[in-house]
Amino acid sequence: MPVDLIRVWENSPLLSDVMKLYASAFPANERRPLKPLLTDRSDAGEVLAIREGDLFIGLVVLLSFQDITHIIYLAVPEPLRGRGYGAQILSEIQKRYPRQRIIADLEEPDGKAANNAQRERRVAFYARNGFSPTEIRYAWRGEKYVIVAANGTVSEDEFEAFWDYFYSGKAGFDY
Repeated sequence: MPVDLIRVWENSPLLSDVMKLYASAFPANERRPLKPLLTDRSDAGEVLAIREGDLFIGLVVLLSFQDITHIIYLAVPEPLRGRGYGAQILSEIQKRYPRQRIIADLEEPDGKAANNAQRERRVAFYARNGFSPTEIRYAWRGEKYVIVAANGTVSEDEFEAFWDYFYSGKAGFDY
């Protein structure tokens, strides 16, 4: 059965599922407020609930600027992992944004990190789904990240311009 990407707004009945998964899947130091995206009408930012029929199978948070769509968060509930939902979600994102370069930031593998096995699995997952590492590396809130991209690559200058756009408030919200 195909998965559906459903836009979530501030009063959506799916918001509680999204927020519960968001809180459980991402450490507090890596979570940004979702409220600006839940009220955004510019389509620069989206919070999406993922469903298969009536089953809630995940969430995706996206930001888009020019021809770049950035996967900010993607999560599938723990009991549903390993069933191919993540790959289906990435495929649906690419269908939704066929002319976009799709990027995601992943924690860099680090043999000293307590979750290094998870980091390595995440890098392998994105690679299996057509994403390649870029030259972009950065640190944010105490973690080191690498940018991976599908449908082309992204330069450091483009990545900086992307975030300059959102930090400037030109998107209609400050993220």
